[in-house]
Amino acid sequence: MTFVDTNILVYSLLAEQAPAKHAIAVSLLAEGGFLISTQVVNEMASVLRSKAKISERELLRIVEDLFSLFDVVESNSDDILTAFDLRARYNFSYWDSLMVATALRSGADDFLTEDLQDGLVIDDPLMIRNPFA
Repeated sequence: MTFVDTNILVYSLLAEQAPAKHAIAVSLLAEGGFLISTQVVNEMASVLRSKAKISERELLRIVEDLFSLFDVVESNSDDILTAFDLRARYNFSYWDSLMVATALRSGADDFLTEDLQDGLVIDDPLMIRNPFA
């Protein structure tokens, strides 16, 4: 399974901000079968509301679509504790560490993001992949 970070989803929806990244994100997500976490849903809603000024009604529609298109995993207390360990080992931000911890627990093999080091393997088998690299 592949876990998708917030930035990939945001690029898939906001073509005008980065057209080349938009095209890559849309093409990639068309494959389907991805994991996201509730954290990703919340972050995306925040970004779309504040930066793209999307209406509350449209934002609700997008969030509902996320729940129908992706397997959504809730972060739990074990993920929070693992995030502290990951942050100490890799010097990630806490929020990136929490997403990685949730991806690990969920059995993901790949983690798609532009925020972390492309090709980094975390606690075998999770590999960080930057689809824009």
